[in-house]
Amino acid sequence: MPCHLFKLVYGASTGKSWVYWQANSADTRMGPPISYEEFTRRTGMPLLSAVHLPHA
Repeated sequence: MPCHLFKLVYGASTGKSWVYWQANSADTRMGPPISYEEFTRRTGMPLLSAVHLPHA
């Protein structure tokens, strides 16, 4: 069972991306999204590596 869940959002027309990230727990409250860079740091999964992302 994963300890965290995520939803990666990418706007193709704007080139912006962000990730909704939360603990996999019944009492977890949704927090603010994290950056794609923070997501890749936490997971080691560069899911948008084939997409040209603008640098922050």
